[in-house]
Amino acid sequence: LDELARMAERAGNVGCLRWNDVVLGMGAWHEGRLVDAREAMERALCGAYECGDPLLEAYAVWRLADVQISLGDYAAAREVATRTACEFNLALVALAEGNVDEAGRQADALAGLMRTVGLPLGIEAVCLVQGRVALERGDLAAARAAIDEVSTIAASTGVPWDLVAAHHHEGLLARAEGRLLE
Repeated sequence: LDELARMAERAGNVGCLRWNDVVLGMGAWHEGRLVDAREAMERALCGAYECGDPLLEAYAVWRLADVQISLGDYAAAREVATRTACEFNLALVALAEGNVDEAGRQADALAGLMRTVGLPLGIEAVCLVQGRVALERGDLAAARAAIDEVSTIAASTGVPWDLVAAHHHEGLLARAEGRLLE
């Protein structure tokens, strides 16, 4: 990543520098360095606005909301989620706040669009929320369907943090099903 950052700096490529920040931020988030993660995602979001990259914006907002939720700052997560058209983040905030019905409504509203667009990571993100909502409601069959889809997508893309999220949710499902020692 350091070499890619140096190349992007030499080229003056803001987009590449800020995608690098997304990766650094994801690493920091998964290591529990939440302040570093927030700073990296904020740089990424500013860069997205600077270079007009809607995909970078959506990803930076999504992951910045994740970090804000991890910090327990739901108001900041909601604020950042409303900066973009990517309403998925509002489902994450609702889920973190314990508003299961709102999270389910938000995720269900986006599911059709994500499937129509066919973006695997978008489908995976929606299924994660749907799986968590189903777990909260005690609907283990719906939770299994959603989490199995998450696991399939994560395995096919090989994105490390998505694999971690899939395994984490498989563990939540196993616990809900009483399969603790498997």
